[in-house]
Amino acid sequence: MDARLSNHDVRKRLQVARAGIDRFFSEGYLQWSRDSFQRLLGPDVSLDDDRVLFTLYGWEDAGIVQFVGNDEIYVEVVRGFP
Repeated sequence: MDARLSNHDVRKRLQVARAGIDRFFSEGYLQWSRDSFQRLLGPDVSLDDDRVLFTLYGWEDAGIVQFVGNDEIYVEVVRGFP
């Protein structure tokens, strides 16, 4: 994993992850393991990257997800994105 990805690249990956979360939320998929969330972002984006964590905490503050952070349940979706 390369922490030197550009801000643009990380934002793009997070947009893709958001679309995936929203799509699967509508199908009832609410809990994302660390591995499944990593697959959404791609192998070269670290889940420990400050930009990723900042986004997840923002989604949590907005009431969209609960950031659990463990291997079995990394993120739990509370509601869809506006």
